[in-house]
Amino acid sequence: MWHRSILETVRQERDRGLCLYGAGFWGKIGFDIFKKLGVTPLCFCDDDTEKQGENYCEIPVYSLKKAVELYPNAIYIPAIDVTKRKGLWNREQYSRMLQNLKKLNVYDSNSELRILMYVFLLDLKQKNGVMSDKKIRYSEINNLLIFNHMSNSGSYYLEQLLDGHPNILSLPYSGQVFWNVYENRLKTLEGEELLYEMMAQMLGYLHSQYENLFCIREHKFEEYCVNQDGEFIYDVLIDPTEFYYRLKEQFEDNIKLNSYAQMLKIYVAAYSNALGKQEETVQKDYWLFYHMHMPEFDVSKLSDYFEKKDFNRIENLFIIREPVQHCFSWIKRVAMVQRRNTMLKKGELFSSVLKSEMGIMLKKHKECDNVKVIRFEDLKYKPEKTMKSLCHWLDIPYRSILLSTTLNGILIYFPTYTKDGVKYITGNDTSAIGKKDFSEVLTLWDEVRLNMICIKFKHAYGYPCTVPDFEQFSRTFQQEMLKENFKFCDIVQQVLDEDGLPEDHYDVNQYVKELYQTYMDTYDDNTEYYDYIKPEADEE
Repeated sequence: MWHRSILETVRQERDRGLCLYGAGFWGKIGFDIFKKLGVTPLCFCDDDTEKQGENYCEIPVYSLKKAVELYPNAIYIPAIDVTKRKGLWNREQYSRMLQNLKKLNVYDSNSELRILMYVFLLDLKQKNGVMSDKKIRYSEINNLLIFNHMSNSGSYYLEQLLDGHPNILSLPYSGQVFWNVYENRLKTLEGEELLYEMMAQMLGYLHSQYENLFCIREHKFEEYCVNQDGEFIYDVLIDPTEFYYRLKEQFEDNIKLNSYAQMLKIYVAAYSNALGKQEETVQKDYWLFYHMHMPEFDVSKLSDYFEKKDFNRIENLFIIREPVQHCFSWIKRVAMVQRRNTMLKKGELFSSVLKSEMGIMLKKHKECDNVKVIRFEDLKYKPEKTMKSLCHWLDIPYRSILLSTTLNGILIYFPTYTKDGVKYITGNDTSAIGKKDFSEVLTLWDEVRLNMICIKFKHAYGYPCTVPDFEQFSRTFQQEMLKENFKFCDIVQQVLDEDGLPEDHYDVNQYVKELYQTYMDTYDDNTEYYDYIKPEADEE
């Protein structure tokens, strides 16, 4: 269930009152946020019996049951950090708190309000001084580049290479979550209510008095914005007050959204202006670089999000990586190091990654000719020639800044996982590719089988392959080939069994084998794949 907005919660509080569920660190932050909006909560409630009967922030702390007896019509909001931490998603406690509210019939859409999304309210100040007239207007952004990947195929790397180009504007590492928020909340709002909710989606981009917290500073950039020592670079964050006024000026007199495309344009224009990008170029042939973050994205569904009238030119770009190397790297990072059990559930990211390694998302649609592919390996081994070809396709000038990995103009490093631990590399480092020893994740028989299964994808994009095509063998042989379990599936199974919830459990090997067999059974020999961007000197 989606709550409408924090200002709607404030409006309802005037008649109902507000109780914060959780008398701790985030309860105090929630108290301060609502206090700034003119609301004093009736009480805290907490499951810790040692806190019950005491005062916190000068208001009483009750058990949840006692609070409901006293204030049965009040709004109840869990005051707990529900954002990603290293490794796991701490959803269990939050889900349990919501269930407790439902059992006592005090749960409603307001209970879904996530307090940490609104910490920016504690940092907003009155804007002093005159803002520069040299600004990018959202109406000047007329081209759209939709970017997708295989999940561990170098998407952040390419985004960092493009960061410094004055013709390319983006909201870094944004992702498709903006679509869900637009559809379920933002498109119906107006005025200050809309501005506050758009600001809430900027968590992780803005400086904050709480930016020392992992869940605040790395909500968007996660662990991908670090220096050579692996330390987060705080200078990539922007001033919340500056961004608020830059956002507001884009709307002029009518603070209301009329399309998803307009919303994205407004976000990137305001963000670019807050960074001072408006002073870097007088050429106004801007591209909106939209990092969708959707492996297995079906380009034929593009009209679900954008209309042709929204942009003069719309292009799709996929970044790919040799599939066996990709399988190794993804399992090593997500399953073995980070143990991200929620990504490994059936139907979640793990499934999309497996399909992307077979190239399913790159099968050509007759009605979609605006798609190109770029290889991670080309960017690493031949960065200048590959970026020149990319610029030629987009019809923008090549700039030498495209050889540096930056975020908001600041040089950043990237974590890569080795046997000796995490190593932080620059964009020009090639240690992450060309690996030959996959034994941590794959047996030799696994490698052979994956090469056979992914051979169509490999041939289409110029990856060498010395094993036979799976179509040369009978279905009986294919079934025999899949009998032995895959080592990488065993690794995923272990993470799910140890860290996942009971309902997340499934037989990983069986699922993956069925997926591979279905792919081989249904493969169409007439399949065509989208072209890839070759390094300049390699083009025919």
